[in-house]
Amino acid sequence: MDNFFKEYGESTSTFNGIDLLSLIPVRDEVNQHFNEYYVTNDCDLHCVYNGDGAGQDFNVEEDIPAGPYKIDLDIEKGQDYPINISVGTGDKAIEYEQIKIHFFFNTNDISDGYPIFDVPEVSNVSGADIDGTLVSGQISPSKEPNYNKVINYGVISRAASKDALDIKGFKIKTDKNVGDTFTVRLDFIKSVDSKDTEGINAIQYFDITFHVIEPTSTTTQLQAPTLTLESDADNGGLKYTVEDTVNNDKASSYAIDLFSDADCNTKVGNSINVSKEVMNGNIPLGNGITAGNTYYAKVKAVGDGVAYSDSPLSTPAVSAAAANEPVVVKNISFTALIANGSSTETTSELTFTFSDDIDGLTADKITLSGVNGVTKGSLTEESKGVYKLAINNVSVSGTLKATVASIDGYSIKPNEKTVSIYYAAPITNVVWSSATADGEANKTTSTKIDVVFDTPITNLTKENFSIENAQIDSLSGSNGNYSLAISNVTTQGEATLTVTSPSGYSISPTSQKVTLHKKADLINAALTNVTADGDSTHTSTQLTLTFDQDITGLSADYITLTGINNIVKGSLSKAEGTGVYTLAISGFTTGGTVNVSVSGVEGYNITGNHSAVIHHYTEPAPVQQFTIHYDLAGGTGSYPDQKAALNAEITIPNTVPVKSGYTFTGWKLSTDSSIKQPGAKVTSSESKTITLTAQWTKDDIAVSFEVFANGTANISDTTQVTVTFDQPVIGLTKDNFSLTNATVTEISGSGKTYILKISNVTTEGSATLTVTAPSGYTIASNSKLVTLHKDTRVPVSLTAVEADGIKNQASTSTITLKFDSLIALTAANIKITDLDGTGAAIGNLRTQENNYELTLNNLKKSGRIKIEIINVPAGYVLSGNGKEVNILYVTDSKKPETSAFYDQVIDNGASYELTSNVINADEYTAIIYQWFASSDRISLGDSVCNTADCSVTLNDETKYYTLKVTVTEGDNKATEYTAGKVKVTANAEAKYVVNFELNGGTGQFTSISQSLGSEILLNGEEPQRKNYIFTGWKGDDGISYAKNGTIKSPETSKTYTLTAQWKAEGSGNTGGGTGGGSFGGGSSKNEGWKEEKDGTYYYENGKLVTGFKEIEAKTYYFNNEGKMVTGFNDINSKTYYFDQKGVMKKASWFEESRKRYYAYADGVIAKGWLPIENDWYYMHPTDGHLMKDWIRDGNDWYFMGPEDGKLWRQHWAPDNSGNWYYVDLDGKMIYNTWIPSHSGYWYYIGSDGKMVSNAMVEGCWINSLGIYQSPSYQG
Repeated sequence: MDNFFKEYGESTSTFNGIDLLSLIPVRDEVNQHFNEYYVTNDCDLHCVYNGDGAGQDFNVEEDIPAGPYKIDLDIEKGQDYPINISVGTGDKAIEYEQIKIHFFFNTNDISDGYPIFDVPEVSNVSGADIDGTLVSGQISPSKEPNYNKVINYGVISRAASKDALDIKGFKIKTDKNVGDTFTVRLDFIKSVDSKDTEGINAIQYFDITFHVIEPTSTTTQLQAPTLTLESDADNGGLKYTVEDTVNNDKASSYAIDLFSDADCNTKVGNSINVSKEVMNGNIPLGNGITAGNTYYAKVKAVGDGVAYSDSPLSTPAVSAAAANEPVVVKNISFTALIANGSSTETTSELTFTFSDDIDGLTADKITLSGVNGVTKGSLTEESKGVYKLAINNVSVSGTLKATVASIDGYSIKPNEKTVSIYYAAPITNVVWSSATADGEANKTTSTKIDVVFDTPITNLTKENFSIENAQIDSLSGSNGNYSLAISNVTTQGEATLTVTSPSGYSISPTSQKVTLHKKADLINAALTNVTADGDSTHTSTQLTLTFDQDITGLSADYITLTGINNIVKGSLSKAEGTGVYTLAISGFTTGGTVNVSVSGVEGYNITGNHSAVIHHYTEPAPVQQFTIHYDLAGGTGSYPDQKAALNAEITIPNTVPVKSGYTFTGWKLSTDSSIKQPGAKVTSSESKTITLTAQWTKDDIAVSFEVFANGTANISDTTQVTVTFDQPVIGLTKDNFSLTNATVTEISGSGKTYILKISNVTTEGSATLTVTAPSGYTIASNSKLVTLHKDTRVPVSLTAVEADGIKNQASTSTITLKFDSLIALTAANIKITDLDGTGAAIGNLRTQENNYELTLNNLKKSGRIKIEIINVPAGYVLSGNGKEVNILYVTDSKKPETSAFYDQVIDNGASYELTSNVINADEYTAIIYQWFASSDRISLGDSVCNTADCSVTLNDETKYYTLKVTVTEGDNKATEYTAGKVKVTANAEAKYVVNFELNGGTGQFTSISQSLGSEILLNGEEPQRKNYIFTGWKGDDGISYAKNGTIKSPETSKTYTLTAQWKAEGSGNTGGGTGGGSFGGGSSKNEGWKEEKDGTYYYENGKLVTGFKEIEAKTYYFNNEGKMVTGFNDINSKTYYFDQKGVMKKASWFEESRKRYYAYADGVIAKGWLPIENDWYYMHPTDGHLMKDWIRDGNDWYFMGPEDGKLWRQHWAPDNSGNWYYVDLDGKMIYNTWIPSHSGYWYYIGSDGKMVSNAMVEGCWINSLGIYQSPSYQG
């Protein structure tokens, strides 16, 4: 703004780069109406204010100063604020004889140590000499109202001059709160040369009000330095010089940018870094710089990024033309030649060191000799004069000579050097794939360990191995597959097998976990009794054997029968009772005594031999037939017994039995062990039963898996690892999984996905998960790396938040945050959520051992606030965060104000009688007397006494004292009385009182007295009453209050009674004697189940139970309110079912709303594929109900039995339209293939999965029944 001041060269000053004069409003720019004064050429500003003519000197004592000009500026809290003051600028600068500048401030507004003067100085920006001296640059006391300090500057000119005065490096800073304001004053006093007819004699001053704002930056921007640029004929290119007289050595370095155009829009090359130690240098040709072209340059100061940020680029740009490089020959010294490598590492590169860089040096300029076969690779420059040359094909160690050829412009001496190079034979890396011990847990002792490596190891011996809990005897094997013979196994369980790498090999990993087995000790058992059934008319069919305990693994094979010819043992069955078994017998033709002994049961030493009498009854000879019996050996299918006369033939059915995971290969005859196929004939000339046993070949399923672990690095422990197979797998237990650096505690899941619950994570980082394939499966790569996480943070809990003032009914001033251990916090970590509009704001935070005391500001009313810790410091994990607390705000009472107390000298040790006579009994009826004494603002303690009549002795040196009695009663009156020589003021303060009626309960509840207009906040304590639960308080006016409720002040003084409300245990009624209201919670002792109107609850140790709870071997769940749940419930992202009695379903099928569901052993409702024994089911993926008929999983269709929901496999399946489909052994619908039937017919399945009929397929006719006829038959 081209206003009056700038036109006539008036004083200017900038605060943080802002020109103060530009902020002064001008009402009329054209006519220069300024602050309601009209300025003309005949009357300057001094004239306007003082009525003097232009050019006249001013009188400091009498003339009225110009101003104050009131200006508002923002200042960032805690940040340096630069101030520059300049007097006389530009071509309008005035001639002066004397200048004085004053800066007034209050020390309470400015940070300690401020204002600061980095370099207080008087500088001549025009370059002319100033002979003036700085009169004062120090801080002095001030007599100016509202300001206690002033900085004075004064300069006296030797001769009239128009050079400007600049005062720089002046800074202030404030630590006042954001939102606060403070004011400083700046004034100028000038006396101009008497020869100057246009100068201004004036006093100008500004009142600058600063508004404290949040800091926007913690750094100060540097100022741009000065740059010169010239052609460099000596070296070619350009040369520069950087000068910095403005940043006081605060720059870290400097950066020069080159441009190809005068507007500096097109940058050339990279920035040129300039150190503070060397402020000049050469910019060589190249990198976009060409000789003869003119370039433009700017420079900036580079800050440290913390306290100082980069300056802007200097302006204007400087320019120069780039010079050609001089033609010279540079002398270069070849100082060193070094080769890498050692006896264990083959040399791969050479390092050449020269005294300087050599332009044009390439690998082609270097010749290698002395060691045959060595070839050169690429040459790279590492640093000034240092080059690295890659070499290849080193096959022997030796001395290598390197010769450098001549290069134009350089003289290299010497031009060759020698160096020793190395050749090291290679190391073979070997992966240790697995280690598995033989034996069976507690049954047979391990005798060998099979180890597998991915590469043969030629010099591996048993000494390379060591193992825990056993002894290694020998090593055998080859081609990466080896066996360790072991002995002296001491313990059943996991042991560590360790390998050390033999020469020429590096084996990884170096250890494996192996499960060793040890045969368990024998258990002593006894056969105590044997009996037989049957009688004279009934042949005995079984023996009953009684042992002193159950025998695990007992079968008929371990029982020996003697004494009866041709007796045949049948099957052995467990009977009711401990140690009782029944053995089927047959084959004998006569009765008698049979002797029974038992031996050979693995793990047992069985003693005792007993006998029993058996009977034989001869029946009439039966019709001579033979029988064929089918034993499916675990398969499924319908194969009833077949009978025929002797020598007749029985045809084996054409149907094939089915067994999941197996292929049927035929029937094995019990007579001669021959194998028969479906449709074959069987005959017999003897009356006997011929058993045909199904023969199976097991199918192994090849699977692979991926693994993922939860948790966050250094934040939370990994608690589960998810293993996902590429197809469903059954038969997995936690013993199939082995994980390093953690413990697998249990597994859950089915089908393709299993969840491993883990504990005891020892290390953050990679671990190895090894999966042992269950029977029927193979895993190609059974070990994978997984990243486990461990919480390394320090746990700390916010245990309580307490407010002061509650017990004595005074306004809350501080909040105490209690922690169970030390945590480093500041006020910035505290967040207050004002739940009831209390106005509470965060004040100061002070530590108290593990706790913190937080001061509250701006409290306006009572209510609830929520305290939270935010931005928890790194390295801590906080629990118990977010606690609510009631705070109390007590307003000034309605008591009258008294202006002062009467003071007089009271002799040391004198006693004074203070009696109720000082109170006019006719005018007041006192409720509370409190006599106080105080001296010179210093309290002498609590009340001296609190009865109507008392005496007080002041045992102190003679001082002025004030004695005060406060009388509390129901009126708003105040009267002064005289007791003896001491004038006492009686303040009648209006209050109301709350009493407590416990209504049959017990407890300590004293009356509360509070000033009118202030609230009472109950402290949350509860009375006690046997067999009742406390539910809250009810007032005289019928209003109910919780145990921590707030009582509003009445309009006038009164006594208020709160009556305790009770609820009888086990009932839903409340009232004065048996309940009333519904506030709070009881503390009476409850235990066990409680039926309430709104549901069922369970108490333990007098407290409501929440969450999962085992009660009498049954599992229940109680919600956050303690109520027992029933039906389906989603808990922690899993679905559970609880019956009408609240019992969780586990490991069983159940029906709900006419749908079937299945609950795993942990109660989680199954969803997706569900394996049970040898069958598969599919549960709806959303709600878990059993699905039937056709279902789709991914891109495959499956058929689930319409009755039982079981997966059909190798079976024809229909749809609702009469079409037929075929599912394979995995249960998947197949396409585009021929299917043979058990009857010898062939069927064809089309591209849509349907059986084809009445069509030609591959030149074959398919009839209406879908049966292949012939290539030409269409009848």
